[in-house]
Amino acid sequence: MNPNLRNFALWVIIVLLLLALFTLFQNPGQRTTSQDISFSQLLNEVDQGRVRDVLIQGPEIHGTFHRRPQLPDLCAE
Repeated sequence: MNPNLRNFALWVIIVLLLLALFTLFQNPGQRTTSQDISFSQLLNEVDQGRVRDVLIQGPEIHGTFHRRPQLPDLCAE
């Protein structure tokens, strides 16, 4: 393999890795999964205290659930 081509390929790999790292850490808070639920289900989740916050923008409603650890049921028989 030509040394210049090998050097160029190495630099392309380095640039691609840096670009991947940059995009990975650009918006770490936006890397959450979203789920569409009905309005009545949202109201039930709010009533049960499972919703941390709600943002209403026009016809769209966005909410964030509390993240509670799933603990095993140790009292089950």
